[in-house]
Amino acid sequence: MMRRIESRIMVMTILLPATLAAHAGDGQTTTQSVLDAYVDALGGRAALEALDVRHCEGVFVDDRPYRGPATTSSCRIRAAAGQACEIVMDGAARIDGSGTDGERGKLSWLLDPRGALTVARDFPNLRYDGDRRLDGRFVSTLVSDRDPDHYALHFDTATGLLVRIGHYWSIGDYREVDGVRVPHRIDCSRKGGSNTWILERVAHEGR
Repeated sequence: MMRRIESRIMVMTILLPATLAAHAGDGQTTTQSVLDAYVDALGGRAALEALDVRHCEGVFVDDRPYRGPATTSSCRIRAAAGQACEIVMDGAARIDGSGTDGERGKLSWLLDPRGALTVARDFPNLRYDGDRRLDGRFVSTLVSDRDPDHYALHFDTATGLLVRIGHYWSIGDYREVDGVRVPHRIDCSRKGGSNTWILERVAHEGR
């Protein structure tokens, strides 16, 4: 009987820290702790600071059934630190942005090689909004002055990685490139369908 009790205690000792970290209300999670975990999960501050430009190649899938069959376009993206990214899709070039107010679009911030270090600039008055269950996992949520339906940041508590922006953007398939982790799939749900960025090749310019 004593051995059985000791075994249970050992299991609880192993599982309890992970359980506490995965749930809100532990009194330890802060905006900064979530951001620090994100930076560490991507590869660390030094590794991110060493990168100046990220070059991506892949495809863009536009799947809106009301417009007909899904279409797939080849794309190239150049994301320089602190700037709006340049997108070339099937030969046509454009700059990623959101409206005419000069704000960078979500894709620019996501693919910025140092974006994780400058979150406060793109999301003013960022603050921790608790942990919740989302898509079968626990996430820590940060909100800002920007509309949370579109700009709340959700970080997986198990990995520290950003997995959702607002209700509509899902980020995944993180892979290591040049010592940092880069999302290779970005799904954007929208009225009547979805758009998906799938990155097949990623390279960096650095110091």
